[in-house]
Amino acid sequence: MVLETLVVVPYTRPPAWGWRDAWGTIATPRFVDVSRAPDAYWELLAALWGDRRDFILVEHDVVPDLAALEDLEDCDRRWCAQPYRYLHGQLNWGLSCTRFRRAAMDATPDLWARVAVMSDHLHGPKHWCRLDAWSYRLFNQAGVQRHDHGLTVWHTHERSSHGCELA
Repeated sequence: MVLETLVVVPYTRPPAWGWRDAWGTIATPRFVDVSRAPDAYWELLAALWGDRRDFILVEHDVVPDLAALEDLEDCDRRWCAQPYRYLHGQLNWGLSCTRFRRAAMDATPDLWARVAVMSDHLHGPKHWCRLDAWSYRLFNQAGVQRHDHGLTVWHTHERSSHGCELA
C-alpha cells in the first residue's frame, strides 16, 4: 500500500528514526524544520489548515510503524491519533502521530487563530509544547471528537524536552 495522504514531519533536529527503513516505499514525508522559533510549529499547522488537504503528522521524536500509518490512512474519521507512552509511562494522544481530514478543518476553520491567543504560566501564545492540549480543547468545544487508535508508536524520550512536565 502506498499512502495517498500527505505525511508531514515537523522537526527541530533530524528524526530519531530512519524513515526510509521504517516506511520503505509507502510514504515520502515532507520534512519541515520548525527549530527557528517557538511558534514555528504553530505556523506550520496554521498553513496546513489553510491548505484544506488531509494530512498525517508525525513528530520527529515519535516512531510509528507501518501499521500505524496504514491505520490512520484507512480510517474515515475526521481526526485520529495513535497513542504513545510519555511522562512516566502514561498514555498520551497528542499531535505526535495524528491524521486530520479536511472535514476536521472545515468544522474548525479558525482553530489555529484561536489557539494563537492561548497561553499558560509556562508557555506563551503559539508555543509548540501546548498546541496539542489547546487544539484538543477547541476541537471538543466544536464537537470534533478525536478517534483514538491502538498503541503502535513510541516516543523516543520519557520527559518534556524543555522541562515543563505539564501533565
